[in-house]
Amino acid sequence: MYGSTPGAPVPAGGWRADTRQLGLYFQDQMKIAGKWVLLGGRQDRVRATECSYFAPSNCYANDERTKAFTGRAGLVYLGRNGVAPFVSFSQSFAPQAGVNRLGERFKPSRGEQLEAGVRYQPQGGTLLLSAAVYNLTKSNVLTDDPADTNYQAQQGELRSRVADLSLVWAPAWMRARARGPDTFRYRAPL
Repeated sequence: MYGSTPGAPVPAGGWRADTRQLGLYFQDQMKIAGKWVLLGGRQDRVRATECSYFAPSNCYANDERTKAFTGRAGLVYLGRNGVAPFVSFSQSFAPQAGVNRLGERFKPSRGEQLEAGVRYQPQGGTLLLSAAVYNLTKSNVLTDDPADTNYQAQQGELRSRVADLSLVWAPAWMRARARGPDTFRYRAPL
């Protein structure tokens, strides 16, 4: 130990990832015959570089470019009695860094959400009741590689189905006080 000469340093490994993502959004929201219609989209452009810290010429991705379009749409009917049924659909895209044990780059993750439900809010009221169901799907999910847990693999998809009931009640009270010769107190619901 003491007095011995240390050996040559051994790189422990490590990768540097540089990912640049640009997203352009557009959205149009219109009211047509008592219905709110929402249409939107996003165009993504991604540039990725992943290289070894100790051997910069050893790269999994060198200025790799990926692009994708994702959309969304929704429809809400505004009933006169405060009932508003709705439906919406949206997509997602997310690049993923890294490689599997065979040195292959991971594909971007993609997702979809389908939602339907109904909301009720009485006119002039502070109560909101909502019921909705969701179906969420995500593909190209990273999990531990069963052949070698030091790596990850893309296997199948995740799916979640959710039912949601919510009640929101937000009473508001105002208390105003004037100062001066004609002082008064006023308290009333908003």
